[in-house]
Amino acid sequence: EVFEQDGRFGIKNHHGKVLLSAAYDFLRTPYVYVDDLRTLPVIAQKDGKMGLIAPDGKDTIVAPFRYDDISLRDEPPYFEARIGTHTYLLDTDGIELDEL
Repeated sequence: EVFEQDGRFGIKNHHGKVLLSAAYDFLRTPYVYVDDLRTLPVIAQKDGKMGLIAPDGKDTIVAPFRYDDISLRDEPPYFEARIGTHTYLLDTDGIELDEL
């Protein structure tokens, strides 16, 4: 569940435990159907830049806040990130795989 506190957004689980602190301007939780159970990073915006954060209760940065935009893809690698005119594919560990 996304929650707002002081104009910033975070995520709590169904028991009310905070998975991401309310420190972000924008959050997009990816919902991807796969055969195995996996937790995907959350797309987040902070101070005008996009990054990926693990919903682990520690706000672990998976991909740094350096991208102008990150969008979700239907297949692996699940993230497409843009910096200016350059577009990159990111895996679930935040590693840039290819430039498109």
